[in-house]
Amino acid sequence: MDKIAPENVRTLALVGHGGTGKTSLTEAMLFDTGGITRMGKVDDGTAHTDYDPDEIHRRISINAVPITATWRETELNVVDCPGYVDFLPEVQTCLQDMDAAILVANAVHANEAQNAKVWSFCSQLELPAACFLSKMDKENADFEKAIGELKADLEGNLVPIAVPIGAAGTFKGYVNLLTMKSHVFTDDSGKSKEGPIDSSMETVVQKYREALVEAAAAADDALTEKYLEGDELTAEEIDRGIRIGVLARKLVPVVPGSGTRNIGVQLLMDVIVKFLPSPVDRTPAVPLAGKEEKVFLKADGSEELCGRVFKVLTEAHVGELFLVRMYSGTLTPGSAIVNTTRDEKEKIGPIMRLKGKERVEAQSLSAGQIGALLKVKGLHWSDTIASDKRPARFPDRKKPDTYLSVALRPQTAQDTERLSTALAKLRAEDPFIHTENNEVTHEFVVSGTGELHVDTFVRRLKDRYNVNCEVAKPKIPYRETIRGRAEGQGKHKKQSGGHGQYGDCWLRLEPLPTGTGFEFEDAIVGGKIPNRFIPAVEKGVREAMVRGILAGFGMTDFRCTVYEGSYHAVDSSEMAFKTAASKGFKLVARLAKPVLMEPVMTVEVSVPEANMGDIMGDLNSRRGRILGMEPDGKRQIIKAQVPLAELYKYIISLRSMTGGRGEFTMTLSHYEEVPATVADAVVKESGFGAQEDEE
Repeated sequence: MDKIAPENVRTLALVGHGGTGKTSLTEAMLFDTGGITRMGKVDDGTAHTDYDPDEIHRRISINAVPITATWRETELNVVDCPGYVDFLPEVQTCLQDMDAAILVANAVHANEAQNAKVWSFCSQLELPAACFLSKMDKENADFEKAIGELKADLEGNLVPIAVPIGAAGTFKGYVNLLTMKSHVFTDDSGKSKEGPIDSSMETVVQKYREALVEAAAAADDALTEKYLEGDELTAEEIDRGIRIGVLARKLVPVVPGSGTRNIGVQLLMDVIVKFLPSPVDRTPAVPLAGKEEKVFLKADGSEELCGRVFKVLTEAHVGELFLVRMYSGTLTPGSAIVNTTRDEKEKIGPIMRLKGKERVEAQSLSAGQIGALLKVKGLHWSDTIASDKRPARFPDRKKPDTYLSVALRPQTAQDTERLSTALAKLRAEDPFIHTENNEVTHEFVVSGTGELHVDTFVRRLKDRYNVNCEVAKPKIPYRETIRGRAEGQGKHKKQSGGHGQYGDCWLRLEPLPTGTGFEFEDAIVGGKIPNRFIPAVEKGVREAMVRGILAGFGMTDFRCTVYEGSYHAVDSSEMAFKTAASKGFKLVARLAKPVLMEPVMTVEVSVPEANMGDIMGDLNSRRGRILGMEPDGKRQIIKAQVPLAELYKYIISLRSMTGGRGEFTMTLSHYEEVPATVADAVVKESGFGAQEDEE
């Protein structure tokens, strides 16, 4: 289905903690809408949206992958999002291009950490949402307990649309609170036997039915008045009230079920069609490229086109697939468009509609729809595509902080050669990875949002591009400086036939305030060193200070003064004075009380109040200094200063101590002297003294 009225389109994401059943729910939706003839399974690697080798290997979702399906004459564009904490930035950016969200929560443990996080994303974006309470068939599943946990954890009026029949091993269906009919399932076909409500459930059903009707009435003034006067609301009025409440984010309908057993899935799709917004209900205002003026992107196929790339996938033998959500207009193969993010003209190649790993070529892509664009070389993640008549441009997305870094060391020269090409391709697919050549430590450093994120990146380097790298702890970018004043001679004299080499200079070193850097002063009088050789003296000092004298780290925050010296009319040269200055610097610096300096980070840790004690104790054990605390809703923010050397893999410890609920940010505060015991260990590990002796 290519052309469809935008009123009959729903574009949404499945979000929630990892392992709650989002992918299994997606499989059931595909099956029930006729998109597939057999449901795949995550555990055996046959799921349609978890087809990446890393996803099959780890049995978790890593990529946000869309499906397109049709239900009740409505097109559903559903994105199966990852739930593992390392990949939440992908969820956050994906939600920015959705009209709604389905929170998939576990009926056994509904208060899992990432549910609250993704819910906060939805709140920030003011996205209407529904909830699928999954895994009702699992041991210890508890409907009422789960609803209570969700209400306590999330901001939102969660109102069940159905009540489960049984739980765990006895779970077999639900009572629809809208129709007041029971639905019993005997297999995973999605088909149920409709019947009356069992007498044993009448009390609980009536309780939830009254809560649903009350919530529907509260969403609309006219309905509220009728309800308070004691008049019964009609089925149409209840539906209208629910939809008004959902669109205003005053009501979150909840459907109990099981994706693997295909129970509650069709009811959820009914909820999506009846109550969640279409593109017509949400009209974003977007600036024109290079201007402050904004235009409203009306969901109309006849409008000027505008869309945004929310994901890039790379596949062997296919290349890059640019997943785009259209906001207005109609895109067709061969369309001439403007990439307003980069101010470049492009021509659209083939357009595909996706059902996970399956692709169907499409003749067009209209407002609200999601599709994949192929063979468009100039596109990148987050780019806006538009017509030149209305060059709208979405603001740049903010990339998340990275929390864990590793050093990559290619194992062979061939690996080094292949690395740059591989990096360019992987960074296009994963914009949340950060890479750099550290100029201080001379290492290639990869940073990500967590250990799994970085591990996945390294694994893809090897599996896709045959780049083998050793993964190591990154070196800390220490610095060296001096605490005392000293002076001495640097002399270079060499005679080996013909012209010799002669340079003689006396240097004085003295400390400067932290952050000052390096200063060089010429105090020579009487021409004891000719002016033409002074730059060579400075160059010799600068080259020597780059390697320091303790552990091979650059020296800073000191003044070097050349105040005495001598020269030879024939044998002196720039090279001779540069060598003499280098020797002199190394000699005098050792006399000037050299010390090692380490980077200290300002850290802000956000945790639930219950974890405060553990976090503060852990920060103290990392040589941290607590600066203060401040409340943030149900959480506390701890501010501290901690040496960078103590923060390697801190995110792993933090998530472990807080059950995945802890977050932190860090920025460089300053450099300060390393404690003697720590400095001794760093110097010993560097082996720098031995190297200098050999030289």
